[in-house]
Amino acid sequence: MENSAEVKEEKGKLPLQNVVGSAVKPPLGVCPKDIWERNNRVDRLHEVRGAIVRYYDAGLKINIEWIEEYNELIESVCGG
Repeated sequence: MENSAEVKEEKGKLPLQNVVGSAVKPPLGVCPKDIWERNNRVDRLHEVRGAIVRYYDAGLKINIEWIEEYNELIESVCGG
């Protein structure tokens, strides 16, 4: 038998006593654009660097476009 002081919980809902005074958080939004762009530049930097290393290790000619992109990404990600 249930104690009369207890509050019944509906499925998926908290008893009112557990909600009063607590902060209600908004739903998750999106990652800030500048952070998203930086993360994508970092990912691309790793891809380009990996391709350069693989071609270097295989003794193959490295595309100049890859070197130029690598240098641009280094400047934008690392600032130098």
